[in-house]
Amino acid sequence: MSDFALQLENGAFTNPRRGLRLPNRDRLVGEYILGGSQALSIYNHADINNPLIVQGSPTYNANSVTVRGHASTGYGFKSGIVPADDATLIVVRKNAAIASAPLIVASPPTGNPFGMLQFGSNNYAANGENLYGLGARRPTPASASQVYFETLVMSRQNVQRTIGGYGKLYYYSSGTQVEVVSTDLNTTARRSIGEICIGSNLLDDSVNNNSVEVYFVGMYQRPLSAAEIDEVKVQLTAYYLNLGITLA
Repeated sequence: MSDFALQLENGAFTNPRRGLRLPNRDRLVGEYILGGSQALSIYNHADINNPLIVQGSPTYNANSVTVRGHASTGYGFKSGIVPADDATLIVVRKNAAIASAPLIVASPPTGNPFGMLQFGSNNYAANGENLYGLGARRPTPASASQVYFETLVMSRQNVQRTIGGYGKLYYYSSGTQVEVVSTDLNTTARRSIGEICIGSNLLDDSVNNNSVEVYFVGMYQRPLSAAEIDEVKVQLTAYYLNLGITLA
């Protein structure tokens, strides 16, 4: 049976967690509304047969989970999802500390980790531009207490970045969508990559070692357009506003 929610005249949902359902669901493979409990957090609303796998002991807050990407002291989740050559990752997160990466991806066979959506890093979108050619960057937000919506759109159609790979980062400033296109034209042949992790202690990572509070993660096996990202932002903004949380 599909998820449903009754929306009242004032816009409130009778069941807020069921009230969130992303638009544009074509090739949506991961949809995680984090927080409340382990059972609620690992549930994959896009694929109920593929829940998150808990690693270590993440902290379950009311509407978020605190995770950390570190080899020995990390905690978070494995998704079991390996991004396709074209993919989109959506994150609602808090904590603007340098080296706080909500998403970690491994690069087999070495297992070297790369933090994705990491504030303050040289390659903001991913440490390791030869994964997707992600050199897109944005200013480190001024407030560590603000909750942020961010999206990565990634493509690796060819072996080398200079002949087809790119990364695009989308974020919002004063309600306006900002698109940052990767400018780092590294010519190294792309590496194979493993599954996406939310935090996690599985990877040999001592760089992305600050905790980060993650509210929501969405994973598409296709590139979303700027207009589709706007629609997702509207949906998530309404959902979290209903919980008293304002997204930037």
